[in-house]
Amino acid sequence: MLRAPVTTALVASRSPSPEATGSRVEPPHERTTITPPRASTERPIATASHRRPILMRESLNEQRINTLLKCYKNADEEHAANMAIMRLQEQREKEMLVQEKLKTEQEEIKLEILKLQLKKLQ
Repeated sequence: MLRAPVTTALVASRSPSPEATGSRVEPPHERTTITPPRASTERPIATASHRRPILMRESLNEQRINTLLKCYKNADEEHAANMAIMRLQEQREKEMLVQEKLKTEQEEIKLEILKLQLKKLQ
């Protein structure tokens, strides 16, 4: 594993003198070396940040399941509505057939009456 490069930072050389502050603090160095922290090789315990992708996947799966359930529910309702419409159409067609039969019977009766009247005239 490669280490990050060492960086140096300039520190202000104008620090208060020990006489002014009343304490014997040593002045800081002209240059201070700052090294970046090393990456830990130990695997940390699963924290919330590590569990977040799992929770996101779980919530996405839950949303997908809910969406599918709603789709199935809507499809069932739509199917029931279509079946009700088809039943009504079938009923209307049956009624129309009955009416057509009645009309044909009436026409046949009229024809027979006309034939009888024609025979009487002859």
